[in-house]
Amino acid sequence: MAGEKYELYMGSSEERFNKGLVMLLDVVDLFTHEKGSFLKGHRHLIPKGKGGSSYFSVIQEDKINGSSIRFSSDNLEQWTRACKCMLADIQKVTVICKNKDAEDQINKFNEPGSMYKTIAASNVSQRKPANR
Repeated sequence: MAGEKYELYMGSSEERFNKGLVMLLDVVDLFTHEKGSFLKGHRHLIPKGKGGSSYFSVIQEDKINGSSIRFSSDNLEQWTRACKCMLADIQKVTVICKNKDAEDQINKFNEPGSMYKTIAASNVSQRKPANR
């Protein structure tokens, strides 16, 4: 794999485009399933009511929810379905990252002796009441 070129656009070769899509799908699989380290310890960040194994699509080799990610002009509907599922999973990972960032910010703020807490407290104490 080192030194190989993977294209995510229909350039000079349909084969390289398909290899690029399969590699991207593999990366999505690492983010969305337990074999990757991303979700370990982060399952609680999945939006409420959306948990369980069905939150993300089933990825097996070059297929996502049974549809091949490989481009084929013979079956554009299946390829489009696969791309839609992959993009939906990427969107879900983005939501989890956003939730993790918010959680990290709250944890930083709540640490004992946190400079964030000190700055926030000093900003509140410096505010003057509005004249009414």
